[in-house]
Order: sequence, then C-alpha cells, then structure tokens
Amino acid sequence: MIFKGKAKEGKMYLKYPNEFREYLLEREGKEIVVMVDKYEESKRTKYQNNYYWAIIRQIVKRFIDIGYDTNIQKTHEYFASVLLTEYREVPKELTNTRLLKGDASYVKVNGIQMIPTVRSTTSLTKEEFGEYLDTIIRYCAEHLDLEIPSSEEWFT
Repeated sequence: MIFKGKAKEGKMYLKYPNEFREYLLEREGKEIVVMVDKYEESKRTKYQNNYYWAIIRQIVKRFIDIGYDTNIQKTHEYFASVLLTEYREVPKELTNTRLLKGDASYVKVNGIQMIPTVRSTTSLTKEEFGEYLDTIIRYCAEHLDLEIPSSEEWFT
C-alpha cells in the first residue's frame, strides 16, 4: 500500500492520515516494513500518451503485415512485459505455500525467491516514459524496419 505525504522538520505529514491509521490497525501486532521514497508527481503527459498509442498502432500494422496475429492491447502488453518487468522478493509467509510451489515464474537469487511483476506504463515518470518510448522506437528501427517519426513530426 502506498500513502503519500510530505516530510517537514523531521516529521511525516500524510495526505490521508486516517486511512494510514486504519491500515495499521488492520495489522495490529504484526511486523511491518515502512519504506520512504521521493514522490514523483510528474507522470507521462497527454502528449506522450497520444504519441505512444500512435506508435503502438503503427507497430500493430507492421506486425500484421509480416504475419503476426496481434492487436493494440496485445502489442502494448508485449512491450510492457519485455521492458518493464521487475523482480520483487516474495514475502516470507508465501514462500512455502501451494501458490508458489506450482508457479514456474519465480526465480531464486542468492537463495531469495523473487517473482516477476510488470510495472504499469501509467506509473512511469515523464523521463522514464520518454526512455521507454525511445527503446520501442529503436526496436522498431532495428527489428521491424519501421521508422517512427519524432513526436514533433508526428503531430505537425
């Protein structure tokens, strides 16, 4: 769970302190971990978003031309799964459950069970999303013989 707020004079001021308090009460007596990280408000812009979906539509056309059965959603999910997969530690209470025993997707790193999670493109900052777009554009040029116009060329 993520709770947003501000740090000021060595104290934490949450946007929704009552929700945080309720969350803690639900875990009464249990061990928890609190992580503090810099909050990044700058999500991708509408301009970046429009450019991204225009690129995905071009890639779908190219994939279909070369014989792949795909659509916009499948293509979007493909790039996200390839480029935005992160491995996270499996919580200790789940390590020996039936849930993981039959799951071939987890891996062990230095004896720690890790499971892949795909980061949502909507969680990317402007900079991260720009890098994501650049990687897709390079892929198109190198593997699909597809030149994607720059965003300035695309929308002018």
